[in-house]
Amino acid sequence: MEPTLCNNDMIYVKKWEPGGILVRDEIVVLRPSDEFGGLSVKRVVALPGDHVNVESGTVRINGQLLGDKYLSGLPKTRGLERLDFIVPENHTFVLGDYRNYHHTIDSRKYGSIAFSKITGIVILRLWPFKIWRNRR
Repeated sequence: MEPTLCNNDMIYVKKWEPGGILVRDEIVVLRPSDEFGGLSVKRVVALPGDHVNVESGTVRINGQLLGDKYLSGLPKTRGLERLDFIVPENHTFVLGDYRNYHHTIDSRKYGSIAFSKITGIVILRLWPFKIWRNRR
């Protein structure tokens, strides 16, 4: 999730229950699957019913280029992925903020995420203090 969150950052997470409301750009904590192990922190970019298109290094949601203001000039995506689908009901599509890094694993790799796999919503970064900021 760099540059937004870095390893060893301390974050405040609000528990999330399926049936709650998700908003685009929120950062969530999720458990994608046993195959990918442990918890993961990613950004919600698409909601149920949204049309997701990833092609030639760009991400489009419902035909609109994803406005990644939080990426600070980093590449939007590696340009290797090609996806075109509708997010199913009770699912979301998530991406890490540093999408050009070859080790990043997100919905481009494990597909849409069932709401039941989301455990919390990141409210803010608590530590380090010098870069304390709201989640958006």
